[in-house]
Amino acid sequence: MAAVEDRTNSNPLVQPLLTDLYQITMAYAYWKSGKVLDNAVFDLYFRKNPFHGEFTVFAGLEECVHFVRNFKFSDSDISYLKTILPAAVEEEFYKFLRDIDTRKVTLSAMLEGSIVFPKIPLIRVEGPLPVIQLMETTLLNLVNFASLVATNAARFRLAAGWNKSLIEFGLRRSQGPDGGLSASKYCYIGGFDGTSNVLAGKLYGIPVKGTQAHAFITSFTPDELPSVGTLQPTDKSKEPRDFYPVVLDWLKKVCPVLRVLESEVHVGELAAFSAYAVAFPETFLALVDTYDVLRSGIPGFSAVALALNDFGYRAIGVRLDSGDLSYISLQIRKALEKGHAIDSFGIGTHLVTCQKQPALGCVFKLVELNSDARMKLSQDIEKVTIPGKKEAFRLYGGDGRALLDLMLRCNEAPPSPGKRVLCRHPFDEAKRAYVCPSHVEALYHVYWKDGKICSPLPPLSEIKERVKDSLKRFRQDHLRALNPTPYKASCSANSCITQERVFYHQTMTPSWLEMYASYIDSSRVLTAAQLTFNAGNVDNAALLKIPMIPAGTLRDSMPLTIEITVAHDVSIGQGTDSDIAYGVSDGNRMIGFHTWDKGNYNDRSPCNGVEGVSGSTLTSVRLESLTPKPSDSFYPGQYVLTLKLDQRWGSCYTAHDGGFVSTAGFNSRLTFSKGLTLEVYKGDKVERVGIRYIKVTIIGDDA
Repeated sequence: MAAVEDRTNSNPLVQPLLTDLYQITMAYAYWKSGKVLDNAVFDLYFRKNPFHGEFTVFAGLEECVHFVRNFKFSDSDISYLKTILPAAVEEEFYKFLRDIDTRKVTLSAMLEGSIVFPKIPLIRVEGPLPVIQLMETTLLNLVNFASLVATNAARFRLAAGWNKSLIEFGLRRSQGPDGGLSASKYCYIGGFDGTSNVLAGKLYGIPVKGTQAHAFITSFTPDELPSVGTLQPTDKSKEPRDFYPVVLDWLKKVCPVLRVLESEVHVGELAAFSAYAVAFPETFLALVDTYDVLRSGIPGFSAVALALNDFGYRAIGVRLDSGDLSYISLQIRKALEKGHAIDSFGIGTHLVTCQKQPALGCVFKLVELNSDARMKLSQDIEKVTIPGKKEAFRLYGGDGRALLDLMLRCNEAPPSPGKRVLCRHPFDEAKRAYVCPSHVEALYHVYWKDGKICSPLPPLSEIKERVKDSLKRFRQDHLRALNPTPYKASCSANSCITQERVFYHQTMTPSWLEMYASYIDSSRVLTAAQLTFNAGNVDNAALLKIPMIPAGTLRDSMPLTIEITVAHDVSIGQGTDSDIAYGVSDGNRMIGFHTWDKGNYNDRSPCNGVEGVSGSTLTSVRLESLTPKPSDSFYPGQYVLTLKLDQRWGSCYTAHDGGFVSTAGFNSRLTFSKGLTLEVYKGDKVERVGIRYIKVTIIGDDA
């Protein structure tokens, strides 16, 4: 792809160290474990629309693309990391960090300014596992607030209507300089017409608007004779004339209409309005809540606005800064509509701080590693991830309105206009429907690949227009503020099946195993390489019990396959005929494999299927020995054990001789709904075993 000319990232704080420490420590663990070349796919998405609504505006993409483009650890970054990471961190890791670039990273995303929905990834990032991991925090930071503010702005826009002027006045109440600039930028994208933030105007080309502060209003006192000067009418053929007398004439007419006494209008406030109007007749916008909004501010503003009209000018509107903004704004509208309608709003604190919801809650989840789907399970269904590398499409009906968004695996054929497609709820198999779209829109575009920006990054004005156009392509019941109708985010049949297949995947390192271990060999220190057990003079001791899947997650009747990979440390001198059993338990029964060595792993090592009672004598029910017998070259430094529980068989082989596969039958099955636990037992009294890691994958097989 040809490179696309791009603009420079305007925020110097967006750099690799704008991250959480654990991203760097995980990168070190990846590096040390030899996983630097693992190809990972991460999805960035959110779980729930903000503000009790049913839509979100996607923003922050341009900053994300620039971050990926500029991602590079400097020498000073490396020097600082050496001061905060443990001294044991190897020097080669720092060289690895220094040499990182993003040429092997691919970033795909929806168009910035798109209307988006929960569970559908906004951004998909693919590349070397540790590199993508290092980007997580920053990408989330760049998208979370941007999308939240843009959504809030869009909701204000929908409430005000498309024919009203909306100005953002939130800089002084925003969360710091960066928060202020970001709020101005993304409020503009979300539908606002301008900002009071002068620097945002300079940096982003946003129209800049302004009014006055309470200090300006209170600087004019009732005791002073107002001297606000003359004003030149827009008709240049007319002579300038004193402005304040015209204001007073209109005040006499306005007060009876608004049912206010002239004496209730604060003279100093009226003079301040008049002086500001003379200074800025074309952009007059009044702060009306210094004294009494309804009995002084609004009558005074109305008189000044009508006086400006006599001179050929049009007032912008009023600004509220405090009090019950909802109630007061309704009262202002009610009052002003007696004569004319307000058509401009200036909004600050509630807009830029998103008081109703301070965070969007975007997450960044691993969904595929080396072409294998990855899934996070949770008892909270909202936190369960949809695994696998996916594409997403928006399906439209004949009226041009969006019907639903559909996720597919990347190897699936995309939906076509005029052809029926099955759409399923991501988590509820009973919720499904056939849809025949009139138009199909692919939602993802590649923005970064092979070290180049390869899709245009449009100006803010174009992104703003996209928000407006996108909102008009959804039914109003999806967009309304009160009791909106949820928009459907669906999966294809294949992508939902993939989700059902991967229920658990975990590589259990020594530090992980230590949390659940008993009989740890006190003479050996836990290292990153192994955890050593020495059960002493105890038969059938439980070495490990690790909870994997909580009760209620699995159905008892579902097909289930469990693969357990065990990497032994063969150098610590296990005793002759030592035996270890690995398996899964529902808290009552256990099914697994019994392995033993003869002569410190130097001879044959049969592998038996075993059924027993959890927490008791595992080997009391020993099934047939797995056959054929391994050859003399069998060297079980690593076992791979597979339990096909629904078909009541299992297999065991070692990775070192490349082909020893045997099976054993089981005469019962576990109660999956009780949950599943990994259990490791030893059989002999005097026995030692070293475990480098255990990897467990649990798959629901729909075949």
